[in-house]
Amino acid sequence: RLSCLPCPDLADKNVCPTAVLVSHRLSMSELATRKKSASSSSSSLSETFFRVVPAFDSLRTYSLRDLSCDTMAGLTVAAVAVPQAMAYAQIAGIPPQYGLYTAIVMTFVGALLDSSKQLINGPTNAISIAVLSALVGFSDAERIPAVILLALIVGTIQTGISL
Repeated sequence: RLSCLPCPDLADKNVCPTAVLVSHRLSMSELATRKKSASSSSSSLSETFFRVVPAFDSLRTYSLRDLSCDTMAGLTVAAVAVPQAMAYAQIAGIPPQYGLYTAIVMTFVGALLDSSKQLINGPTNAISIAVLSALVGFSDAERIPAVILLALIVGTIQTGISL
């Protein structure tokens, strides 16, 4: 702990005795060591953050050219993904808008947490058939809450595995 105290040793000399920084229980070398470790821990914290959320790491070097290319790629993928997501929702036995929700949320989460530029996110035919087979025993009224719960459980497990 640092405090500012008047220095009695300087009172009789021609030095201004206003205040001298005095360290309690810590030498100056210990203070320097603590400052160094604090800055390295904040550095390692930021590196950990950029490793866990790679989207923010890529923003450090993102350019307008990258934005132009990503916009064109996004529009191209959306032209295919929108009708595909609606069709896969119908295969799973749920209303088509839930396919759109899945495609949007999955793309956002995938872009935020994943570092692969070639990974395909969103619903697929295999997932749709697996969801349909899991929902066979549910009535129409229970189907949507069951799908939402299933998505949360699977998403939690996948996120836990990837970290």
